Amino acid sequence: MLRENFTVVGDNGQTKTGQEEEQTDLMQKESENLYILWCTGRPSIDSMLLELRFVKRQ
Repeated sequence: MLRENFTVVGDNGQTKTGQEEEQTDLMQKESENLYILWCTGRPSIDSMLLELRFVKRQ
């Protein structure tokens, strides 16, 4: 759904990866219970940041 509505999905241009390392995951893992996804490239919308916050497991 996001790829149909946005030109760029996943990388905000600040992702730090090595030259030999390719980014295959769109979601960035911020912590054990927080994942983020960034989208841009839709008319009249600057960008969108999607955060998934899960309940912490013990």
